[in-house]
Amino acid sequence: EELKNQELNTKNHAIATILKTATAKAVTGIDGLKGVFNKDLKRVYADRAKAIITASLYNSLDTAKDANGRYLLQDDITVASGKRLFGREVIVLDDTVIGTAANDLKGFIGDPKAFATLFDRKQVSVKWVDNNVYGELLAGFVRFDAVKVDADAGFYITYTPAVPAV
Repeated sequence: EELKNQELNTKNHAIATILKTATAKAVTGIDGLKGVFNKDLKRVYADRAKAIITASLYNSLDTAKDANGRYLLQDDITVASGKRLFGREVIVLDDTVIGTAANDLKGFIGDPKAFATLFDRKQVSVKWVDNNVYGELLAGFVRFDAVKVDADAGFYITYTPAVPAV
């Protein structure tokens, strides 16, 4: 189970590193986010678009309300995060995985499968390897590669909350 968790974390890190290379876009407020989904993404990617965001950005969006006092993120039990943004799935990763530091309001908006591909050579495997101190150790191995495929499939956003008009 520990090896499976390490495999998942390693692959998530590799994919997130590629997603961070997407075209940078500064987004201000909810209208800016809607603009990315509605206008900036090419139509071929819009139907499969997702928001892969930092936990801090998720918290910011999850507590945001519209003019009628309704929360911005909609509940959806069919997705892992339990939330959707403008009808698109929201995937939440740690701040330092999809962002660069704690409290980053960053994320990838687009079609992650079109943007990056994971080539999984073989499932995780274990093998006894020689060790100078302990004789032998049980080592885990993961063989995969992740590459950018289509640079037009998404944007790496930096979100700034809109300042309410006074």
